[in-house]
Amino acid sequence: MLGDYEIVEALADALVERLPKDADALMTAEVKSIPLAHALAVRMQMPYVVARKARKPYMLRVGQRRGVVHHDRRAADAVA
Repeated sequence: MLGDYEIVEALADALVERLPKDADALMTAEVKSIPLAHALAVRMQMPYVVARKARKPYMLRVGQRRGVVHHDRRAADAVA
């Protein structure tokens, strides 16, 4: 899907009606599904979260805050 704008937009149009409208956010795995998550988030007017396998140096450490974002290591461990 990376780089194929037409497919991403067509998929988002097809999937948006199948997703629950009462969700707080969308979550996707890193890299290849990010364009689709973004397109769906725009259509649904909600934020999306990208799950990563490992913490990168630019990510916040446990207990740090920037705005309203808080990364909880327990949540990351549960996904891994």
